[in-house]
Amino acid sequence: MKARFQTEVGYQFEFQDAPRGKWDGRLWGEVLVVEPLRWLSYTWTGNQMKHSTQVTWVLKPIASGTELTLEHTGFKGFGDNIIGFFHLLGWRQYLRGLTDFLQS
Repeated sequence: MKARFQTEVGYQFEFQDAPRGKWDGRLWGEVLVVEPLRWLSYTWTGNQMKHSTQVTWVLKPIASGTELTLEHTGFKGFGDNIIGFFHLLGWRQYLRGLTDFLQS
């Protein structure tokens, strides 16, 4: 996936992946909150989505290291919830890969 992203509030980013089905492979949004080493939040939209959603990453120190929380919210209506389900599957795959990388 090609990405144009910076952790600056107000930065408008774009990700480009291979198109699949009716999805053109493009995702875009705007960075909303940046607290280095703690919090990152941005809007997230694609051509199949009727509404902009919000992705938030939170890092929290814990005794054994760092806890990562990912929230993807804002899906509205039946169609967006179907898309939300596919995003859930994608995030799970991404986080599994991140976990494997960090543990290697």
